[in-house]
Amino acid sequence: MPEIADVTVAIQKTTPVETELNLVLSAEAKVKTRVDSWVCAWQQQLDGYFSRYSSGFEPRYQSSVTGWRASRRRVIGNAQWIRLTLYEYEVIDELPNSIEVHFWLDYESPTYSDSTKEN
Repeated sequence: MPEIADVTVAIQKTTPVETELNLVLSAEAKVKTRVDSWVCAWQQQLDGYFSRYSSGFEPRYQSSVTGWRASRRRVIGNAQWIRLTLYEYEVIDELPNSIEVHFWLDYESPTYSDSTKEN
């Protein structure tokens, strides 16, 4: 069974517009924006998907980031299409440089579907 998601949402460099917008958004809205960006990239382009992970990301089910990326390229890259649905966002912890969030993720492709709680 392929891994559906290993998610660490880290606040990374932002543009001046994003910085201004962040001043008005709640922590939950900020993380939802980040996760939505990750979902869009996952469904459209692998390089964009990979760029959404922090430089300190450590995959849960692979021994290295290189192995994880190769696995993701094989599984995601071979799908004709991917549909992800996220719901029940819950902000668990907010630190100066990261926000931990849990949510449900429904994954669907022509050859595989699953529903998992991500954290």
